[in-house]
Amino acid sequence: MTLFTEQDEEAVKKPSKAYKIAVAGTGYVGLSLAVLLAQHNKVTAVDILPEKVEKLKNFISPIKDTYIEKYLEDAKAGTRELNITATTNAAKAYKDADFIIIGLHHNRRSHQLRPEDQLLRLFGRRIRFKPHPGYDEE
Repeated sequence: MTLFTEQDEEAVKKPSKAYKIAVAGTGYVGLSLAVLLAQHNKVTAVDILPEKVEKLKNFISPIKDTYIEKYLEDAKAGTRELNITATTNAAKAYKDADFIIIGLHHNRRSHQLRPEDQLLRLFGRRIRFKPHPGYDEE
């Protein structure tokens, strides 16, 4: 099954500038965005789990997703250009980035810090947090 034809892919224009983008989280949201953006930008996927980072460094998807798996396999084979790397060093990835995308899961039943609080500790007050639609404070 293909989502796009070769003609569709050729019709996509490359941006005039490749950005450095850091994506926090390599779950379904973060990794989908990272792989999509890595086709025309330099993307660093950031995760706290070293095993997920190692898989990505070897072009193996840490999640089950047909399209992500296919894109990573193609990149490993050299048939698709993906400029993606992975790291656990969030501070360095964020410092070097033009843009940072946050794709973190929040477990409200956990006693851990909320993702927005973790980010404020890392960045100070230089970020804006906009919860996703349907987010509710408890």
